[in-house]
Amino acid sequence: MRLPVIFGAALAALAVAAPASHAATLPTVDVRVADDAIVLSGHEHVGRGPVRLSFRRDAGGEPRTINVIELKPGRDADDIGLLGGLVDARQVERAGRLVAGITARAGSSVAVSFEARARRYVIIDGSDERQAYAEFQPDVEHSGATLPEAGATVTLRDDAIDVSGVLPRRGTIRVRNTGSRPHHALAVRLQATTSTTEAATALRKGTSPERVGDPVDLQALLSAGADVRVERILKPGRYVVASFYAGAGAAARPDIFRGLLSTAKAR
Repeated sequence: MRLPVIFGAALAALAVAAPASHAATLPTVDVRVADDAIVLSGHEHVGRGPVRLSFRRDAGGEPRTINVIELKPGRDADDIGLLGGLVDARQVERAGRLVAGITARAGSSVAVSFEARARRYVIIDGSDERQAYAEFQPDVEHSGATLPEAGATVTLRDDAIDVSGVLPRRGTIRVRNTGSRPHHALAVRLQATTSTTEAATALRKGTSPERVGDPVDLQALLSAGADVRVERILKPGRYVVASFYAGAGAAARPDIFRGLLSTAKAR
């Protein structure tokens, strides 16, 4: 089963709203996603601490999969190498950490917030080999901002996914990776006639998420320790939340076979 970075172009379009109260309290960087460029505004005076990235895809463009990478000291964007669908994150993680990731769609908006350090951040389009990117670096002075309250938390572990609370239809979801390896969070909204057991069995057999239900990428691949707030609208219903990352090498095995599959409700 081939899975793109993370399910960007294959996922159904979903409108996303950004609550005004979050925008008022968090330093926000506007990210325009064009076909061959990423353009930032509002990043010049961002301090360390919580920062909000608000993404906008150019009208008429195909969905683009965007990753946010915190570079290690002494590294630069050239060290990231080809993302290649992030089948294996080791090359990226030699250069830095995957701290957030979204799918940018024309006609909708999405925002993510995370605790930024005074390091260089690369916002990169991993949808094709062009890998358009932009960079920003928070100042050493703390902004004094706080992260928004989350209506639910999705915790990614090495052997499980825990979902605490009911996923809010309109609000903020916290996604954190407390494991030791990369994971992501894909939520699949089930039809009334599909049980969670049937959905889990089909996904483990390699059935594409689109054939199981309506997939929504809550968060793309995150490095260990990453913690992000996602502003998103969800349709009400029952969901299966899973990670499919496998990595590479002799011990490579998709997360879904390691126990990273859970159920949730949105209302």
